[in-house]
Amino acid sequence: MDSQQPPPTDKEAGQAALASLIKSVQLTHTTSSKSQSRQSTEENGQSSTASEKLMARLWVLMTEMYGHKWASTYGQSDSGTWGKVLGDVTGKQIANGMQALARRTGDQAAWPPSAPEFRDLCLAGGDTLGIPSPERAWNEAVEASSDPVNWRFSHPIVQEAARLTDWYSIRTGTPKAETVQNRFNKRYADLTAKIQRGEPLVDQQLLLTQEKAEDERERAEKANDLLVQQRIRGQGLHLKTPAELRAEMLEKLGIKR
Repeated sequence: MDSQQPPPTDKEAGQAALASLIKSVQLTHTTSSKSQSRQSTEENGQSSTASEKLMARLWVLMTEMYGHKWASTYGQSDSGTWGKVLGDVTGKQIANGMQALARRTGDQAAWPPSAPEFRDLCLAGGDTLGIPSPERAWNEAVEASSDPVNWRFSHPIVQEAARLTDWYSIRTGTPKAETVQNRFNKRYADLTAKIQRGEPLVDQQLLLTQEKAEDERERAEKANDLLVQQRIRGQGLHLKTPAELRAEMLEKLGIKR
């Protein structure tokens, strides 16, 4: 007599349904990418709009997850806002975003995300789920800029994006705070994409070369400081008061007071 498998639990059934819908989003993006590239246009410098077919599948996905809350918040179909916000997000990244939503608990899981929030989840989904959103990363970089060496970063990507942007620029906001933030966001997006492609966050060979150069500069500075201290002691300057040193300097310059 054939043994029967136990029926799936509600949780297992829900996960299976979600996986199936996520796969359909990925396939939809793949099959529609060519037509989307022909049909999408850029208006007033805005990014291209995600295909209607992809948005329709996303609406099904969100409705399955949030029920009437989704439709009551965003309507029965996309008004165009979500398509613009997700214009450069791939089907795989959308799948990552949906998986991130599925992992939410408590109050976070009760209500659907906004379009910008979901975009952040898409870009930080899958294996990169632990990275903070670009906005949080920027705020952390600003806080850490006063002492980046001793700062405990929430994720290495924040430290690396800030290093590539330049700590001094972040700390001082030069040449302009908005320009520095845009530069940071670009570095952050590039590094996020590297992680999603499975590439190392930092080029170790390049990092070793940079660290070697920094070590050499540090040793040169220490040697110079030591030489200065030796000269000061050799001339007995360390035994004199500031007033005495000033008087000697004025005398050498021929200035009488």
